[in-house]
Amino acid sequence: MVELERSLMSRLREGEWVPALASMDQEDFLGVAEALERLQALEPLLGCWCLARKDLMARPLELLLRHGFAQSVARSPGALAYIASGQFLSRAEASFPLLLLAERPFLEALLRCQRWELTEPQVLQLLGEDALMPLTQLPSLKSALRQRRFSAEVGRALEPFPRLLEDLLDAWFGDDAEVRPEDLAAWARCARFRRSALPRHLARLSFQGLGRFVAAGAGDAGDAGESGEAEAREVLQVKRDEVYQSLFRATPLVAAPWFRDAGVMHLLWQKQVMAWYHVTGVLSCLIFRPCLALPRLWAKESTGLPRTLRDQLGIEAMYVLDALSSVRTLNIFFLKLGKCLLLRILTRVPFRT
Repeated sequence: MVELERSLMSRLREGEWVPALASMDQEDFLGVAEALERLQALEPLLGCWCLARKDLMARPLELLLRHGFAQSVARSPGALAYIASGQFLSRAEASFPLLLLAERPFLEALLRCQRWELTEPQVLQLLGEDALMPLTQLPSLKSALRQRRFSAEVGRALEPFPRLLEDLLDAWFGDDAEVRPEDLAAWARCARFRRSALPRHLARLSFQGLGRFVAAGAGDAGDAGESGEAEAREVLQVKRDEVYQSLFRATPLVAAPWFRDAGVMHLLWQKQVMAWYHVTGVLSCLIFRPCLALPRLWAKESTGLPRTLRDQLGIEAMYVLDALSSVRTLNIFFLKLGKCLLLRILTRVPFRT
């Protein structure tokens, strides 16, 4: 009988049984686990299985932790080594409650972990549970978090950890990072992000991109200071200054594409990011810019800029095209503005400027 028991245990330790266990229904698997625990065989077998088939043991181990077998898992060195390897969390379900790993043997195993592949729900759990706070000090975890940019919800969860948040913002929103305007709008609720990375990324947006940023969220938070509108106004102010200062310059107007889309202009006016007189002032500058061709030619002669007549005529043609597109934009904008004004008069809503 003893020899038969040894032979059976030897066969059960082999990893070929793990695929069958992993594919079992929850009720059947828990029944097998109860039987093995009564035979005091669950702990040694569990360690062997975790070491032999790490790719398939996440679900069985998760079921054991969820349904009262945590002590057996904690007494298994192989299972603890599997948890410490990071492969368990990377393969566990996103809804797995990390608080189950807050007990001492599991937490000590996680503190030895050097490989983290956490999903966003797992990161939110980790930041929201006091019992898991020691993990936020791990260099390996910080390094893993830097590799992937999470949503703004994680940013709000990181606000109680200012140093960690600042470090992650530098990694997620560096100079080379490509960020959608909609993501910038979501992150604009984070005060530290608004102070550090938002102005830099807004300055890189096209005029249409800025409109997407405003439409995605700016103005919906109730307080413009908490939605990024103030930063958007500053960026537009810089662009307006470029337009005003370039009237007499003998150079192409690089800011002109910002003011060719009447729909975006109207959106920015509706969201109070630009006032109507700012819009008309900038567009007027673009419209009358071709009229200043002679002063620009004189400025070219006085500064001795090396430019052929053909190049200068090409630049002046660009000015004319900018002016024509600006006239169209101005007409469409005033049409939209007139409709809005008429609607406000009919509904007796005070008109704002």
